[in-house]
Amino acid sequence: MIDLALFRTSGFNVPLLINALATFAMIGFSLFQWQFMQLLLSMGPFESAMWSLPAFLLIPVGIALATATAPRIAKPEVTAAGLAVAAAGCLALAVIQSDSGITHLVSALAVVPIGIGGVSAVVTEMILSAAPPERAGAASALAGTSAEFGGALGIAVLGSIGTAVYRSQMDAQAPAGLTSGQRAAAEETLGGALDTAATLPHQTAEALRTVAVDAFGHEVRITAVASVVVTAGGAILIASLLHKSRQTGSGADPAAGSEHTTGHGGRPSDDLPVKAPAS
Repeated sequence: MIDLALFRTSGFNVPLLINALATFAMIGFSLFQWQFMQLLLSMGPFESAMWSLPAFLLIPVGIALATATAPRIAKPEVTAAGLAVAAAGCLALAVIQSDSGITHLVSALAVVPIGIGGVSAVVTEMILSAAPPERAGAASALAGTSAEFGGALGIAVLGSIGTAVYRSQMDAQAPAGLTSGQRAAAEETLGGALDTAATLPHQTAEALRTVAVDAFGHEVRITAVASVVVTAGGAILIASLLHKSRQTGSGADPAAGSEHTTGHGGRPSDDLPVKAPAS
């Protein structure tokens, strides 16, 4: 059973939300990177997996940087910085073109996991520290669930946005001479359009390929912009919480980098003073 009392403070809720937003962008966009490499750049599954390997290898780099930096500055600042780095990588993806090479794609994808890795390391610690020791297992499970939920939501939301953009572009620009079945297949996915083009006369096939590739490029850019909005929004959320906490001078919220003096069971005690974080 989930202890709903854990959700009573923003010190627990906000890191959970940030954890979900971080994986939303990284996992959600992966739906498009594989299509870009395999359909636009004509790579096989093994070759595209090898080109994707640097992004996965850089996640520990982001974790190490965040872990080394967090003791020097407050954890929320590290989290906001990580989300800003991820937003920069998504912004680089937002200007990618259908004829861009693998270097542009891999370079942008390499930036995103550095930021997301750092965010995941810090917010997990924030989630666990906000829960009493006896509920650490439940807090850890919720942290993992929030990341998985964010990734699944990213695939669903970004995939839906991308599909809507692609179909809109294809519906407006699809070449004449297609049957209703061919048109429906071409408007379904980029793969369907390329398979359909292989069965058409040369001139019509080339026109369909050009329109489909351009539509997919537009789809990728729009979904990358959506990822920028999500990651940058998370950074702004953290920054606003920090600013609000410093204005009030309470220092009582773990989401704002505060440190609680706790009573029995690890819960913040109502009758004990709250220590402000060291600057």
